[in-house]
Amino acid sequence: MTDEIRGEGTAQIQGTDLAAFRARQKARNRVLGVILIALAVLFFAITIVKIATPPPMPSAQAAGAEMAH
Repeated sequence: MTDEIRGEGTAQIQGTDLAAFRARQKARNRVLGVILIALAVLFFAITIVKIATPPPMPSAQAAGAEMAH
């Protein structure tokens, strides 16, 4: 890897500035990765709870009214 990055219309990053930039970028990516994993686990847990929860039972009045017809 070179000590500087060049591009049209961009500032040059050299030496320790590049290392600091990469360190911040790596830390930010780790945080976003943890957030993404946590969100996936949350969705998975919600799905499992919805599947495991039985549907509500009809009330006694509603069942009696249906039987009368």
